Amino acid sequence: MRALESAGPPDGEGWVEVEMSVEAEAVAVSDLLRLGTEAEALGPAGLRRAVAGAVAVLAERYAVGF
Repeated sequence: MRALESAGPPDGEGWVEVEMSVEAEAVAVSDLLRLGTEAEALGPAGLRRAVAGAVAVLAERYAVGF
């Protein structure tokens, strides 16, 4: 709820920037992945790398045919 309270107005493309506090990077990665393409981690850089790594693993996993 605090993230919504601190959110600014949507930009020209409809995106809203919010700040979120989480107890661990792994939790933040999980939270962001749950939002799919509707969210992007703008920082810190380590979180962006962790999300990108998780997405790369998923992309490889789902690229393999059955």
